[in-house]
Amino acid sequence: MQADTHIPITAGSTALTPQKALRLAWTIWIVLLLLPYVAMPIALRANLRADAGSYNPEAADAWFVAIMLYMVIALPAAFFWRSHLFKAYWRGDTVSPRAYFWGMVSLWAALTIGGLTALVVCIATVTFAPNVIPAALALFVYVILWPDGSAMTRPVGGSDDPETYREPR
Repeated sequence: MQADTHIPITAGSTALTPQKALRLAWTIWIVLLLLPYVAMPIALRANLRADAGSYNPEAADAWFVAIMLYMVIALPAAFFWRSHLFKAYWRGDTVSPRAYFWGMVSLWAALTIGGLTALVVCIATVTFAPNVIPAALALFVYVILWPDGSAMTRPVGGSDDPETYREPR
């Protein structure tokens, strides 16, 4: 009798399952969510304790433009990358756990980098306006992109069928 060579050996396997990918995604999402909540009190304290001579609105304005340019470039690029990784989803299939994980992490990283940079600029320039605006917007968008894993576990039908199609989170 010949052994079936098509069945992979799973004992001790480190394959990324949908459950593992979702658990890891939630862990990373929570850690990245906590970073702005740690940085905001530091920015508040730095601004409240600073003297009038350390206030630098010109640098804050320049950094605001730089952060907004980053957001305008990085966020669409991250969404495009996620769409590339989720191409099975657009065909109505499920997304592999690895593609789901890296697609979502790329979005979260782009948002977190922009938001934390804005908060660091608030600390360095001893200003809140205007750099608290991109930090708050990044946090808002980040919060609504929580991991739900449905793209990995539930096939959705083609994008041309409005009764079965659902946008990925």
